[in-house]
Amino acid sequence: MRNKTSLIVLLVCIAVGVAVWMLPKQPTSSNVNSEDLEIKKAVAKVQSGENPMEGIAALLEIERKSPDNEEINFHLGVFSSISGQYEKAIPRLEKICGKPNYQEACYHLAQSYLQTGDTLQFKTLVSLMDQRYGKEEWYDRVTNLLLNP
Repeated sequence: MRNKTSLIVLLVCIAVGVAVWMLPKQPTSSNVNSEDLEIKKAVAKVQSGENPMEGIAALLEIERKSPDNEEINFHLGVFSSISGQYEKAIPRLEKICGKPNYQEACYHLAQSYLQTGDTLQFKTLVSLMDQRYGKEEWYDRVTNLLLNP
């Protein structure tokens, strides 16, 4: 009986050890892009409302090092659009609108075009996005801008 209990305990320990060994590993600091972490921290500062200008300043500093970073252009463009700085939003959002995972940028770009009175660009963008993506949720939001400016 004792050998049977010992064998069961041993098998359970081995099973637990194998299960722990198979768990996903946490990324090491060398696997994590420090720029991505800086961006996330800066965006969190802006979104928390506690110190948004400090977050914007951090994003602008990262942008100086990586001017073509899509994530930077997205966040700075969206924050500019939300704050009514449409002229600043447009060039940033134009860089990334239509790229994978950035459909939200197209919505803010369309809104910025409308707010600056550029209805031709707005209509062109809506037409291109309709051809590219079909009528998705963002499309309803954008066309609603026309009905409720």
